[in-house]
Amino acid sequence: PLVAGRAADCDIRFSLDARGVSRRHLSIQYTGHEWTVRDLGSTNGTFVSSGIRLSPYTDWKLQSGEIIRLGDDENSLKVEIS
Repeated sequence: PLVAGRAADCDIRFSLDARGVSRRHLSIQYTGHEWTVRDLGSTNGTFVSSGIRLSPYTDWKLQSGEIIRLGDDENSLKVEIS
């Protein structure tokens, strides 16, 4: 899996002063037939395009074009699946 957060060992790194982003915030992984995102117990939550806050440690199936927000609107990732 790819891990996103503020920690130096994250695959997708946000700046140390990124508000709302935990050190190890979320992971994105391919399960063999679909891409999923999982909140890693972040303090401020992980939200998908529909506005749903993900439950910690539960996989959410990603769709192409989906926006993943880390904590607030300032920190996000856009998913492009081809």
